[in-house]
Amino acid sequence: MTKPMHTADRVMLLMALIPYLKEHGPTTVNDLAVTFHVEPGILRKLVRFLGVAGVPGETLTYQHEDLFDIDWDALEQDDIVHLTQTVAVDDTPRFSSRETVALMAGLQVLQTVLPEPMRSSAERAAEKLARVEPVTDGSAGLSLSAASPDERITLLASAIAQHKQLRFEYRSVSGDVTERTVDPLTLRQRGDPWYLLAHCHDRNDSRTFLADGIRSPVVLADDAE
Repeated sequence: MTKPMHTADRVMLLMALIPYLKEHGPTTVNDLAVTFHVEPGILRKLVRFLGVAGVPGETLTYQHEDLFDIDWDALEQDDIVHLTQTVAVDDTPRFSSRETVALMAGLQVLQTVLPEPMRSSAERAAEKLARVEPVTDGSAGLSLSAASPDERITLLASAIAQHKQLRFEYRSVSGDVTERTVDPLTLRQRGDPWYLLAHCHDRNDSRTFLADGIRSPVVLADDAE
């Protein structure tokens, strides 16, 4: 007796079926059944459902271009599944410049704390994201290279994630230069500038540091308190 397929399993199968058909083209039901380890009868029902499924358009109604479509004659006469129209899966994500930089910075921080092979996956994702053309939103001066827009931000975020102390030289807005050892707490961005909120051991108090004023930051082996 065939084990019943739950709704979640059907959804996962449909999500896998669409890219497979886009890559391999028209495929017989039996071949798909073998590939996805499912009964041919269940697969036919899912394909028929796919032929009337879609994503509502801007008017929140379904037009022909908002629906998947299949070659019904090929299915009924030759038992072949042929997608003739797909929706949504062809859409390319669009990010603003600020969103792209934030995602890339986050991925680069993850590279410092993730084990292999997850670290390599994060690195590849950052490289792919760097090739995405952002939506123009007036965010001038934001780097979209595979490297961090500011290596200091990546290092500071890494120290926060690892709960490690930081040591750096700090140049205040008045021009004074001091050496600080801190427990980094969080990073915040106000407009374009980044700020590090931390407990400063040299002042024995909480301080907010402008990231642009931080020079030669080093992550220490000591754990942050």
